[in-house]
Amino acid sequence: MICPNCDNSVKTNETSFQCDACQKHLHAKCIGLSENDVKMTRSKSKSIKLICNSCEKNLNALSDLKSLISNIRAEFTSSLDDLKTTFQQQINDLKSMINNHHQPNPAQPNFEDVVQEVVERQKRSKNVMIYNVPEQPETMSRDERLMSETTDISNILQVASNDVNIANIRLQRLGKFIPGRCRPIKVFLQSEVEVLNIVRGAKNLSTRDIYKNVRLSFDKTPKQLGNLKLLKSQMLERINNGETGLKIRHFNGVPRIIRHLN
Repeated sequence: MICPNCDNSVKTNETSFQCDACQKHLHAKCIGLSENDVKMTRSKSKSIKLICNSCEKNLNALSDLKSLISNIRAEFTSSLDDLKTTFQQQINDLKSMINNHHQPNPAQPNFEDVVQEVVERQKRSKNVMIYNVPEQPETMSRDERLMSETTDISNILQVASNDVNIANIRLQRLGKFIPGRCRPIKVFLQSEVEVLNIVRGAKNLSTRDIYKNVRLSFDKTPKQLGNLKLLKSQMLERINNGETGLKIRHFNGVPRIIRHLN
């Protein structure tokens, strides 16, 4: 038998006591009590237990765990109460709207439209639009045109940004083919960071004569294109009214009219 307090063996002729938790034998010297002390103590109260050091540590850890669980339960209950209060307030507001025959303000955006716009922008966030890239001859096969355009687009992207993975890019010409016109190209990339670096580096294309007419932009939703068109119309109207130095700049992806100071 091994005493759990000192890890030494307990001999048969030594006075020892059993741990009430694990039932292992303890040296009397390891607990600092004599046999009479233990008997007298237990005779006065049967609830008093003799516990070895290992079991005492486990009991302390269990006590800490219970305390932690109790704190988590209290925080959860508090958060749940707050949530119930919030939901109840929202329910009351809805009831009030119904009772008062409240009609939504048509000037405010519909919630479903907002969600749909957010989803659509997220779908387009890893795409780049490229304009004014000449079409390949119709005499080429579809695979030959795709291979040639993929090479051209890869070169354009690398001029705009050195930090772009061109190994697995996909591209697509948009719209119906019309002789003499260049359909825009949608390029599907790996990350939003690549898109941002490429659009920011679009000015690098002007350093190459072959790409000086090529234009890069984010893949905007119809709503974004409509807002940009409206903003350009407003800027043109202000210019016609005599304002100078006006330009459109994007701040956190939102276009705004600013006055450019020389």
